[in-house]
Amino acid sequence: MVRKKTPFFAKWTSYGNRTRVTIEYEKSENAFDLWFLYEDLDEKRPTLKERLVKCLVTHFPHLLGEEGKRKSARETYNPCLPISECIGKVHLLEKCLKLL
Repeated sequence: MVRKKTPFFAKWTSYGNRTRVTIEYEKSENAFDLWFLYEDLDEKRPTLKERLVKCLVTHFPHLLGEEGKRKSARETYNPCLPISECIGKVHLLEKCLKLL
């Protein structure tokens, strides 16, 4: 049997860990969030970054942003998806993560 590799790597921490994708648990809010870090993509692979942003915004309306409340995935270097936004959309999330 061949084992499939996981589509992304994450560390469990209460702070960002400078990886492209971070799953973070916030104890005070008892919630998990999925963060995307564009920093390395900005410098090394800007085309890939644009494809990832487009994929995320297309499949996750939460990342479009709301005027005066939060920045959109295009305006911030570290957009966040609450895990609740991913429920039922794991196949779409995997599609975006495969770009990385």
